[in-house]
Amino acid sequence: MTPPQRISHYELLEPIGRDGGTEIYRARDLRLERGVAVRLLRPEELERPGAIELFRQEAHIASLVSHPHICAVHDSGEHDGQPFLVCELLDGQALDELMARGLLPAERALEIAIQLTDALVAIHRRGILHGNLKPSNVFITTDGHVKLLELGAASAALRAPAATADGDAPTVSLHDARTTTVPTGRTAPRTTEAPFHAYMSPEQVAGGAVDHQSDLFAAGALLYEMVTGVRAF
Repeated sequence: MTPPQRISHYELLEPIGRDGGTEIYRARDLRLERGVAVRLLRPEELERPGAIELFRQEAHIASLVSHPHICAVHDSGEHDGQPFLVCELLDGQALDELMARGLLPAERALEIAIQLTDALVAIHRRGILHGNLKPSNVFITTDGHVKLLELGAASAALRAPAATADGDAPTVSLHDARTTTVPTGRTAPRTTEAPFHAYMSPEQVAGGAVDHQSDLFAAGALLYEMVTGVRAF
């Protein structure tokens, strides 16, 4: 199916990537006259039961946190039955592309890790776990700033109540995450579980309870790989 050339007041210019069940397009906001990135559900996802509702919930969760090191969500909605999510348009490259060129200097790796950790602290304070941290979800802009990606999809799978007054974050089981509680107070079935990858914490791989420490484990694994050139696990 050919995507529409225009979604609401956003003109789609060219596809720039895929993110799970969505296509990402470079687009132009015709009202504000600025470049943006528009995410659309792929045709096969539109037919999958619960996919549209989950996409809407992901858009809502992604809009909950505003931080300089998190990809900003500008808008979301539905146009002729097609849900869409509008994010800031980033120029640069993902961390996996950067690491493919060779080892990063220790100072640069630490700069990236510090900015990434700042972003994680921001979402954890809102009771949101990323849960899918890996090099392709960390974007480095042309001016050197880190942007955490895929916050909406990951936090929809691992949404948890806000941290307690003493700073301890509650836990949620990945085995129980097929039905996901979201801020709207409704639930949506999860038809697939997150794929395992080398940056997941042991408790994630085992399907046990996870909290903010799982994200920090993944961040540590990323830092290790940046300075050694090999995966920690």
